[in-house]
Amino acid sequence: MEDNKLIAEFMGYKVGKLNGWVSGSVGECMYKKDEEGELHDITKLDKSQYHTSWDWLMPVVKKLKEKNTNPNRTIDAKNHGLLNIALMQADIDSIYKQVVTIIKNHNQLNP
Repeated sequence: MEDNKLIAEFMGYKVGKLNGWVSGSVGECMYKKDEEGELHDITKLDKSQYHTSWDWLMPVVKKLKEKNTNPNRTIDAKNHGLLNIALMQADIDSIYKQVVTIIKNHNQLNP
């Protein structure tokens, strides 16, 4: 789940424990907070589906593609090319692995 956590943070989610949310301790969750501090889009991290669901993974691919067109290009071109190949093959496992690699590279270049 560490890679799903990495992706969630890249997508703008906060990740942490929400003790007492609803009832008891729910462990590590991904969530967003609005300007008033209200929690939204709460999902237990172990229920995240970036690695198994096209609906979860493709918005990440879209965001990576948008970042790749940025003039301050921070995404490794070789890995982006490998992502394009994985997309052409429609192989979710390969796409997921490339997404994780690109985000890790992005985070190293943009601490």
